[in-house]
Amino acid sequence: MGEFDFNKDSFKQFLKQKESQIHLRTDNGIQDTDNFKNLHRSLVSYHSERPIGDFTAIIITKNEIENLISDFSVKLFEKLDSQIGVCNNHLLFDRNLEILSYHRKELKDNNDARKFYLELSRETCVFLISPKGVHYFIDGNDIGESIFFTSDALKSYNELKDITNILDILNDYRIHLKHQDIYSKFFVSNSSKRSLCKHLNSSATDTTYKDFLVQHVQLLENKPEHRFREDLRMYLTRNLKANVLGKEYILENFKRLDIFINDDFGELYLIEVKWVGVSIHPKGQQIGTSYNANNINPDAITQSVDYIRQFNEEGKNIKLGYLAVFDARKDDLPDTVFTFDKTQLKIGSEKYFPRFVKIPDFRVVNFHPL
Repeated sequence: MGEFDFNKDSFKQFLKQKESQIHLRTDNGIQDTDNFKNLHRSLVSYHSERPIGDFTAIIITKNEIENLISDFSVKLFEKLDSQIGVCNNHLLFDRNLEILSYHRKELKDNNDARKFYLELSRETCVFLISPKGVHYFIDGNDIGESIFFTSDALKSYNELKDITNILDILNDYRIHLKHQDIYSKFFVSNSSKRSLCKHLNSSATDTTYKDFLVQHVQLLENKPEHRFREDLRMYLTRNLKANVLGKEYILENFKRLDIFINDDFGELYLIEVKWVGVSIHPKGQQIGTSYNANNINPDAITQSVDYIRQFNEEGKNIKLGYLAVFDARKDDLPDTVFTFDKTQLKIGSEKYFPRFVKIPDFRVVNFHPL
């Protein structure tokens, strides 16, 4: 049995979370009768003895449970194993364990499914058999440990990877960045570059335009850090079993983090996002900001390590801090952090450097300019 935090606030939160379960278990309702318990145990046995790959709702009224036939397990198994029982996901039973009605209802949204069963349970008892176990709903409340109520929700969760696989996810992200519909949104379009060329050189010729497009093929949109950060954040959200936040998270000194990750264990990770290359000016009529490796090393490293230090001093369980650099430079150059001199860390931050991870640069190439 795991340790429980008896901190006052934690205990109050625990009681609040368990309020509906505590109420049901002390209410001397239908769930406390032998018939209900035996039916639930039979469904649990069925779950353990059968290859359950989908969700099936067993629906039966309280009155039918109170008058349930004895020794019903064999018949229950037979009905659930029948073609009707297997091919339909909503089965209405009577006291004799006969299927009165059956239906194949499509429920995709997890929250909508839970609301549907909670409402249904105001008139009936609902036992939901799923790959994870047997969850039941009574009197507009639910009992059990399940958080998934549809196959789509469970499948989506199972496809997500644990935080321990984040480096694999980031490697997959490199492939994601090679898709034209992804990388093209980071770069200024050819039509806008032609307009810029015309603005800079009113006597531009076709050759001038062509040379300009080649020279500025890697010209980024203004403030590309927002596009890079959000694309990475959304990719992590779709592939990681964790809560991934953007600029919403603010440290106590009011500094905003680029990407903040809170995993299932309550452990924290951060990703600082930077970029190198050239972007267009906000007005679109001149070349704008330019960043190179000297803007990353050492400043971005010392900043990231200092964030780790601040988390620790705030009493937060920070595990790792990552630095992700999007490299949109025209030439294929070495990683922006090829080497780093630890003596450049801020005083007091040295001991946090082992918790820092520099992700190899994300190379972003405008292979086919639009």
